[in-house]
Amino acid sequence: MHVAAGWAGKLIHACQYCDGPILQGSKIYRGYWYYRRKRHTRYWHLACYFDESNAYLDMNPYVPKQTGNGRPVLDITLEDRRVRKQLLNRGSYLRKLMQETVKFSLPGWEVKLASINTTYNEVADKLEPIGGVPRSWFS
Repeated sequence: MHVAAGWAGKLIHACQYCDGPILQGSKIYRGYWYYRRKRHTRYWHLACYFDESNAYLDMNPYVPKQTGNGRPVLDITLEDRRVRKQLLNRGSYLRKLMQETVKFSLPGWEVKLASINTTYNEVADKLEPIGGVPRSWFS
């Protein structure tokens, strides 16, 4: 909605907030918007608009925004962060190996896949104390 302050050019029968008349030549706030190619307009006394704004702000207090968008930062040390990054890279490499092993199905691929899977689970166990295992790892 667009809101603008101005002067009432004519008698307006009802303020949107107090339902009282707005006299010609008095200060007003005019709000308008378009819906389905039709212009809709609302009028307020200058004081009523501030009262309505304050009532809205009292009902909806300010809530500080969390730190940025996206995933919250893990509360771990820099050394743990470095180790976690290495383990995540290792897990990614092992997932790629699993896919290639199944894709090409060379002789003895079942044994190789079991070995890779065991290593993958060991990496997941090491990740548990430093931030947890990503959800996408076992889905």
